[in-house]
Amino acid sequence: MSQPLWHSIPYLCILLPLGSAAVTSVLKPRWARYWTMFALLVVTSLSGVISAIFASGAESYTYMMGHFPAPWGNEIRAGQLEAVTALFFSLIMLLVDVVYAFVDPRIKAQYEGKKRRKSHA
Repeated sequence: MSQPLWHSIPYLCILLPLGSAAVTSVLKPRWARYWTMFALLVVTSLSGVISAIFASGAESYTYMMGHFPAPWGNEIRAGQLEAVTALFFSLIMLLVDVVYAFVDPRIKAQYEGKKRRKSHA
């Protein structure tokens, strides 16, 4: 008995930020910010998809990460409450990331200073 592909979305929403952390550690700061925003946008989109699936009436399920059940192993429960919580959490994280990257005056001043130095050279 195989599970539908959308049952793996919560697992992917955990692995994508972990992989992105490894990628951003070797990128330049500007590209690391863009990569982080891209990863958060993907996680937010996937959380929205899983929320829509549960809102349409899908049953909640548990996703076993390994071969052992809950008391000894790791399980992720996916349901309507978990999906909406993940969606709001990722939306808040995306909002904070966008505000920090584009609106924070220290970041803007740093970017403008580099831009001015390049134009004078």
